[in-house]
Amino acid sequence: EGDLRFISSLKGNEKNDKYLILKSSSWIKGTNECVKYAEYNQLDYELISGLPYHELLIKMSLSKGLIFRPLGSDTCPRIVIEAKLLGCDLKLNNYVQHKNEDWFRGTNEECANYLSSRTKVFWEFYER
Repeated sequence: EGDLRFISSLKGNEKNDKYLILKSSSWIKGTNECVKYAEYNQLDYELISGLPYHELLIKMSLSKGLIFRPLGSDTCPRIVIEAKLLGCDLKLNNYVQHKNEDWFRGTNEECANYLSSRTKVFWEFYER
């Protein structure tokens, strides 16, 4: 809930023209392919890695979008959800499996409301 409140506090930040790409040593995250995608589509981009969590959120709130195109199934990558909540344009592929789910396809506000309701469900399940 605290993370969702922090994300909400960043809404309305003025965006620049850069897309962010997660620089990862894990092949499945597809960093090189994301760079190729950005260059092919003439998108201004920046590689990011090693940022403290809140700094990453702030950087996303100031960026035009996120390019995330993993090389294998990534059912629900947190960085994609956070980028959506922060109003980023998303350049995803079919390996981001939750991108077509109803809760994600709605508005940013609907997505945030859904996620807020899930914390209660999680803790109710956990306490059983």
